[in-house]
Amino acid sequence: MDPDEWKRVYDSEAFVAFTRESRSCVSGETPCVAAHITPNEDPPSGVGRKADAKWIAPMTYTEHLLLHSKGRSSCEQLWGIDLVEAAKRHWARFRQVHIRYQGFDDERGTT
Repeated sequence: MDPDEWKRVYDSEAFVAFTRESRSCVSGETPCVAAHITPNEDPPSGVGRKADAKWIAPMTYTEHLLLHSKGRSSCEQLWGIDLVEAAKRHWARFRQVHIRYQGFDDERGTT
């Protein structure tokens, strides 16, 4: 995957780490993987093309496998959640945390 495509699909190493450390939107368990949710209004173009990073919902590896095998609609019914809304909340939480710490120098403790 070229760097521009990786950025579109995963945003940043910080977002990948945030997702990995987040609780699953399904079970609340950790660690998580980045489950790309394809919302009806924003479909990726091309077969096998992942949705943009803003459509990632944190799930355990097993939940993610089930999503791929059963499909979004079936999993939403089974789990009783709206995965598009879960992805929106996850993206909003990351942006809030990321903005709060942008420019913070971890080593010196200054901005």
